[in-house]
Amino acid sequence: MIRKRDVRLPESMCLRVSFIAVLAAGVVVGPRAFADEPADTMNACGCRRDSSGACYCERKAKCGCPGECEPKGCEEKRAKQMEREVEIETKKAEEAGRQKRPADTEDDSASPPPPRPVASKPPAHPMSAPDRRTLTRLLGLYVSQHPEVREMTVDDLLAALAAQADRKSH
Repeated sequence: MIRKRDVRLPESMCLRVSFIAVLAAGVVVGPRAFADEPADTMNACGCRRDSSGACYCERKAKCGCPGECEPKGCEEKRAKQMEREVEIETKKAEEAGRQKRPADTEDDSASPPPPRPVASKPPAHPMSAPDRRTLTRLLGLYVSQHPEVREMTVDDLLAALAAQADRKSH
């Protein structure tokens, strides 16, 4: 019969096996297991992200960390605040536009209005048919003697005739 011997490993061999086991645990578990900081650190808002990427916040957590882990609803609050700011700026711009318009009209009153085309004055009394025929005959005679006035409007012709009459009277 074979007897078992009491097998003891030398002490140096035990240390080597222990060291290898610790190294293997470090590789399997990862370097974060032995780090001084925990894997899940709190950000300034009071929230933390675990190793799987899930976000956990304390009850006292506040908004203010865009792009990081934040309490639920912070993104919606930011969107509402942005809409309010846009509305306020729009109202300010409209108010400034309203205030500017009256100032513009005051400036326009100081400057002369743009010239309007001169409208013919209605006659003091309506012309009879014989008077209209006589006027037509006289205008025809005038235009035949002065062909340069053929391109003028009636208002321009009246103004030119009035200017000629003023020159002759002086």
